[in-house]
Amino acid sequence: MNLRKPFMTMLGSFALVSTAFATEPQNIEPKEQGSLAVVNFATCLQGSKYGKQEQTHFENVRQQMVEMIEKTDKELKDLAGKIEDTDYMEGLSNEAKGELETKYQSLNQDLARYQSHYYQILQQTQMQSMQKINQKVTSIAAKIAEKKQLAYVLNKELCFYHNPKLDITDDVVKEPDQEFEV
Repeated sequence: MNLRKPFMTMLGSFALVSTAFATEPQNIEPKEQGSLAVVNFATCLQGSKYGKQEQTHFENVRQQMVEMIEKTDKELKDLAGKIEDTDYMEGLSNEAKGELETKYQSLNQDLARYQSHYYQILQQTQMQSMQKINQKVTSIAAKIAEKKQLAYVLNKELCFYHNPKLDITDDVVKEPDQEFEV
């Protein structure tokens, strides 16, 4: 089997593709470059009012979880201090000692449960926020694509390079901000 011919064909194709990508980018409007535009999703997330609202929501959920964990941890430390205080414990009845130890175990279990749920809840909240923002960006990008007669709007993360004239991120950020204010 002669592998030289397929190899040379592949090498020739690679050279042709490499040459096409190596040329200087032209100052051509998006419509003339195959109806393509690019959106920087991170900028939409950080720069839009909607993105900031979702980030604030995420931070509020995180803060609530932190406060709950800190409160439970403080109660647990207070109880541990009482249990370790022999003078205090000697002054309690056996029933009160049992209740104190039961409460300590219960708080310890609550704290462990809160800590294990903490990351799950944060991850779930972040995922929901990202989905909402992604849907919003997709919807706005579709509207802009229709207005500008674009066939494709890509996330900037998919491109190694793009002509800055193809970037419609500012339009995508402004559109939901206008809707947000209404």
